[in-house]
Amino acid sequence: MPVKNNVLIYENIYRSAVVQYGVWDQIRVDHGTEFYLSLYTQEKLSTYRTNSRRAPFIQTTSKQNHPAERKWVEFNTRVNYPI
Repeated sequence: MPVKNNVLIYENIYRSAVVQYGVWDQIRVDHGTEFYLSLYTQEKLSTYRTNSRRAPFIQTTSKQNHPAERKWVEFNTRVNYPI
């Protein structure tokens, strides 16, 4: 099974999406370690969000996060392996 690289996930997915679309009001993640850089950035950029009263992120269990978990198959093939 491929190892999730936090820096590559941040650079290729989170950072490029924020540059293109702007900062999200809130992101949902599980308790894994792959989004630590994204959570840190969400926290630091929280003053630039539209609804700053909302928490910048929600951490839930994988069982409550099925839509995001389904995307990992595609993310892993694009980030860990050359296209």
